[in-house]
Amino acid sequence: MRQEILKNKKNYLEIVQPNFEFAYKTSEILLRHLVLPGHLECCTRPIAEWVAKNIPQIRFNLMFQYRPCYRAMEYPEIGRRLTPEEEAKAIDIVREAGIEDLLV
Repeated sequence: MRQEILKNKKNYLEIVQPNFEFAYKTSEILLRHLVLPGHLECCTRPIAEWVAKNIPQIRFNLMFQYRPCYRAMEYPEIGRRLTPEEEAKAIDIVREAGIEDLLV
């Protein structure tokens, strides 16, 4: 079941891009990104790079509140909390992408 849930979300950025672009054109937005353990390169980096290129004048909030609950412990890749190194790396990724208004 877990693989199906995570597999179906691989095109997440593609799905939400039109919504982000519409919000960017019509209002001021705060984009909140929940950082998941082990998902910096596949999730955080692509989102940060897309935002920097396509909707750069936004507030970008990195959230480190992920807590494995319920059945998450059954899946090692998401069954743990973020490490301090992952949090620092996520911040670096967003800054390297060129996003200036970063909230942590």
